[in-house]
Amino acid sequence: YVPTLTIPPRVLGQAAALARGIGLEPGKYVFGCPAATVSTPHKAWPVDNYVELARHLLRSHGLPVLAAGIENETALLDEIVERGVARGVSIARWTGHVGDIGLLLGLIRKSRLYLGNDSGPMHFAGALGVPVVALFGGGTWPRFLPLARRSFVATQMLPCFGCNWRCWLEAPLCVRRVPVAKFVAAIDWVLGPDADERRVDTGEGLGPFAWETLRSGVSASRTTAGELGRRLRESERDRAARLEVIEHLGEALKESEADRAARLEVIEDRNARIGRLEARLWASQADAAARLVVIRSLERRIVEISAARATVQRLLGILARKLGLYPVLKRHEVGARRLYRRLRGMFDAPTSGATAGGATAGGAATGDARPSIHSPLVDAFVAARAMPGDVEDEALETLYRFASSHSRVLCLEAGAASVQAMYMLARGGARVTCLDCREREGELRSYGIEAVALDLGRWMAASGNTSLEGFDALLVDAALQPETLKLLAGRFSPGRPILVCGASGEHALGRVWGSASSRTGNVEVYKSAPEPWLDPSSSAAATLPSGRPWPRISVVTVTYNQADYLEETLRSVLGQGYPNLEYIVLDGNSTDHTPEILERYRSRLASCVREGDEGQSDALNKGFCRATGEILAWLNSDDRYAPGALWRVALAFDSYGADLVAGGCALLNDRQATPFSTHHNSLPVGKVVPLPLDRLLDVEGSWIKGDFFWQPEVFWTRSIWERSGGRVAKDLFYSMDYELWVRMAQNGARIVHVPDTLAVYRMHARQKTSGGELPYLPELRELSARIQKGMTGS
Repeated sequence: YVPTLTIPPRVLGQAAALARGIGLEPGKYVFGCPAATVSTPHKAWPVDNYVELARHLLRSHGLPVLAAGIENETALLDEIVERGVARGVSIARWTGHVGDIGLLLGLIRKSRLYLGNDSGPMHFAGALGVPVVALFGGGTWPRFLPLARRSFVATQMLPCFGCNWRCWLEAPLCVRRVPVAKFVAAIDWVLGPDADERRVDTGEGLGPFAWETLRSGVSASRTTAGELGRRLRESERDRAARLEVIEHLGEALKESEADRAARLEVIEDRNARIGRLEARLWASQADAAARLVVIRSLERRIVEISAARATVQRLLGILARKLGLYPVLKRHEVGARRLYRRLRGMFDAPTSGATAGGATAGGAATGDARPSIHSPLVDAFVAARAMPGDVEDEALETLYRFASSHSRVLCLEAGAASVQAMYMLARGGARVTCLDCREREGELRSYGIEAVALDLGRWMAASGNTSLEGFDALLVDAALQPETLKLLAGRFSPGRPILVCGASGEHALGRVWGSASSRTGNVEVYKSAPEPWLDPSSSAAATLPSGRPWPRISVVTVTYNQADYLEETLRSVLGQGYPNLEYIVLDGNSTDHTPEILERYRSRLASCVREGDEGQSDALNKGFCRATGEILAWLNSDDRYAPGALWRVALAFDSYGADLVAGGCALLNDRQATPFSTHHNSLPVGKVVPLPLDRLLDVEGSWIKGDFFWQPEVFWTRSIWERSGGRVAKDLFYSMDYELWVRMAQNGARIVHVPDTLAVYRMHARQKTSGGELPYLPELRELSARIQKGMTGS
């Protein structure tokens, strides 16, 4: 028996993003749990052994290790990471916090292997289908062996097994005396092609080796023979008591089996009753079609009766036009009025004698019972028809039924037709969210619709939901705005339908996507967006939505003695999966472990140079001289790109044709796994605007207040780079990026702000901009004043 766990796609997506954010590729890393010391410190892996296994996994299988734990285990995790650096192996680290259980499960599910000890995460791994390699001790042996399809467990059996982790030795020899070579062989087997099985290795058993091991441990701990015997007897008594409890539980289980059988009989009886009720329900459906025909007939009749005067007038107009009677009617106005009254009387005659009970005015029963029209669909239909809008009857019914298979629908704007459609979807059971509805918030909320005043761009930026995750379908108006359509490029998931409301003729989406999959009345349905419009990080579309190829993006990183963070930076760029990347790295002759790190990634870099320079700006200029891309950027060696950033940047340049693209920048405290905030600039989202020079130069009133962007999130075209001088100012220590943005603004740069988080900016004590007094401010203020003085000529 193997238990199973299922994780929601949203949580898996968050875990995958977290893995990529710390430089790991989902499905290509090992989840490590070397500590698990909450209940006892004796379970912890020997540090050197764990580092040796991490080294073997990376070199022999290409799988880096993520060492995970909680806050009170950070000392052990730090020691493993530091010892790994000394041995030339990079070990990632993640510290979980209260409420991170979903991320924990997601990180395990996205891993290739679990390597750890007897712990909760080990059991999660087995239930999630992840192979397990675990080190066990004798504290509770063998009660908690992993229930996994493919697993290896090793320990050294000793006479003191069953001690319940009350170890009197200086070190738990059952854990420390397991050779690392056993785990090396086990890892090779688990990751190999052999059939699944569960393997358990208890070492040399309870033979002479086990007794000699125990004696050596006793000698080291200065325990007397008498004390040893007493402890062993206590352990045996404790084990006997626990076995007695287990036997008692077994008897209780047998008794519960009879109770369970009785409960199963009750369940089967209830299932039979439910089956009968379902049969009656399906039988009632046969009447539904007839009722709907009557409903539609009555609805049309009500509309016709309520507008009888207009109907007759239209009939008279048609007759007059066909028969040429206008001159006659003009000469005989009284006769025309009489004709109108007679026609109206004929029109109303079929309904004048009917009563609510289905009998004639004389009291005689008609003999035919009318089907009931009281149903949620009818109620919703009648209410929707009373609203402004022109959604046709068949389409309203289709929308109501659409909600039964699509529980979350996102509407991008609140037009009259869209409100009718949202109402029917909500009455059909869907949870509907409508954006950009500031003027109709109260009305929509009264219909049970979640109303959001923000437009699509600001909503994505504020919520971080740039892939429209969690929504089964999208509802748009036929008059979809071009800016909204551009924002949607590359944000669709395969198989997510798109409803177009009010589509009586040609519309914005149809001009770009072509014909819809189906049409009911004036509502069209696209079963899925065309492939180039799907999320490129998951669909790997061959071209951009415009049909153009993916442009080359050149990224430059310069570094000096940043080995602690450099590998995360490299992985964040190389792990993008972008098809046309040119990554250039320059090292200013670092004296730490930077050369070893760069050597491991050299084959994946377009250029890797190690030479002296005159500072950061000089090194950047050298890097950009080597760049050949159409799109340029630089990334400092302690920052990193967010997953999918390069894809989003390429889509933005293709959709908007701007000179610069900026998005959001997540802010991270040193080694923390999760950013504490995400910053977005104050420029409008999804609209191309001039890069505002006056606000750039307003250091106190605009720049310092956060109106603009952080450096790692900005990308620009080669054209604006060359128009602006094609260089970074070498005479500036802090503000070379600010000076470049000013020059670009002076050369007419146009910028677009996208809602996506593009980069992660790391704050730590060793960065040059760190400090309570903001050391870059004096240089920034002096530079702004100098530029303004040059512009005024004074």
